[in-house]
Amino acid sequence: MTIANGHITILTAAGGGFDEKGNPIKAYATEGEPIPANIRRTSRSQYDSGQQAWVTKEGYSIIVGIGSGIKPGDRIAVYDKGGQRLGEFQTQDAQDQHAVAATQITI
Repeated sequence: MTIANGHITILTAAGGGFDEKGNPIKAYATEGEPIPANIRRTSRSQYDSGQQAWVTKEGYSIIVGIGSGIKPGDRIAVYDKGGQRLGEFQTQDAQDQHAVAATQITI
C-alpha cells in the first residue's frame, strides 16, 4: 500500500500531422487518469545560466502501486496533495518492487 501525498498522470501526444493544404499541425499532450503516488524530492539546485536567468533543476523519487505501466522514457505530470502541478518530467528509471507491491520511479 502506498501512502499518497500527491498524484501523477501519464502524458501522451495527440493530434499533429498535416492539414489538407500540407501545413503542419502542432501535436499536444493529453493527460491520463490520476495515479496516487508518494512523491519525495531527492535533489534541487539553482544556478545562473549565464543568460541573466536562474535555472532550477529538481529530481524526484516517486512510489506508485505496481502495475501502473510506467516505463523509462515516459512523460509524466506530477501534482502535490493540494493538486498544484509540480511540473512535467521524463522518467529516468522505473523499477517494480515486488516485495512491497510498488513501482519506484526516478525523474
